Amino acid sequence: MISTPIPAAMLDEALKSAVNRGAVAGAEALVLVEDQAVYHGSAGFLRKIPKEIPLKAGCWFDLASLTKVVCTTTAIMLLADRGLVRIDAPAWSYIPEFGCRGKERVTLRHLLTHTSGLVPFKPFFRDHRGKQDFYNVIAAMDLMAEPGKARVYSDLGFIMLGWVVERVSGEFLDRFASENIFQPLGMRDTFFRPPLSKRRRCAATEDCPFRKGIIQGEVHDENAWQMGGVSGHAGLFSTVEDLAIFCRMMLAEGCFGAGRLLSRDAFRQMLSPQHMPDGNLQALGWWFKRREGEATVFLPSDHSFGHTGFTGTSIWIDPVQKAAVILLANAIHPHRETADAASLRKQFHQVVSGWLQPVPAPA
Repeated sequence: MISTPIPAAMLDEALKSAVNRGAVAGAEALVLVEDQAVYHGSAGFLRKIPKEIPLKAGCWFDLASLTKVVCTTTAIMLLADRGLVRIDAPAWSYIPEFGCRGKERVTLRHLLTHTSGLVPFKPFFRDHRGKQDFYNVIAAMDLMAEPGKARVYSDLGFIMLGWVVERVSGEFLDRFASENIFQPLGMRDTFFRPPLSKRRRCAATEDCPFRKGIIQGEVHDENAWQMGGVSGHAGLFSTVEDLAIFCRMMLAEGCFGAGRLLSRDAFRQMLSPQHMPDGNLQALGWWFKRREGEATVFLPSDHSFGHTGFTGTSIWIDPVQKAAVILLANAIHPHRETADAASLRKQFHQVVSGWLQPVPAPA
């Protein structure tokens, strides 16, 4: 265990300076080391317009693409652990509608590693309504690349993985995740579609022209919103405290308390390096540390992994240092054009990294 206290004042300043320069409206962060919360701080605003409402610790954030790993990847690995899916099986074997127009060779592994050949994004929300409509239009699409030949980060791939969970389990994604992930772990404040009673405690996101108002307590992602607020790529809401529970499970390689969420084999399969066409490394769902100088270099060890979300959220975990950083921000409030979550992530994680692995003094 590190003997020196974490530099809390420097971490507080990282949050406050990001708010002051307009990079984020508000932010809350929690740092875990050796199962203990060694830092928990917040700054800024839950909502800035039409009037400023201070952000208090314990609010809910729209996790955006953290949904992909906290919910969807975990759900797929649970199904694989139970022998209900195979990671290298073609996706059409679970979704027959997907087996057309060149997608016959797309596997779950391709979808989990963004190498399926699906396009990264389409504004389906402009012309389509409802989850089934989205599923049908994606299932009928052509690929932009041959499966396995290029890594192109794709929301569409994780929308399809959410559909796999529903088809195989016979339950809607939000119910499956609640019953099989969040409730067993004791994550009582993690859910899709926050009820009206909780929306005032959700960090506001964008003042959206398309939806004609400030989004608060509803998913920001337009495609997820048109799908009813539940999707494999976005829609999950949570708190730093609940995500700390999830990170403790990840640091314990699938264990929690006296129980186990994922078997050791399933956990290691999830985090085994997947060699990508671009030369980088990717886990199943999760991102590994990339080349030095890239935006995803957050924690010291080469084994660190994590994910980010468009709204300003991130989780980064370093199993070597037994540390995790949960950094949640409503960076796109009130407008996405002013968002700069990357600068906050870089500054905050640099402080944590320097404390975890200090540079030796010159001899």
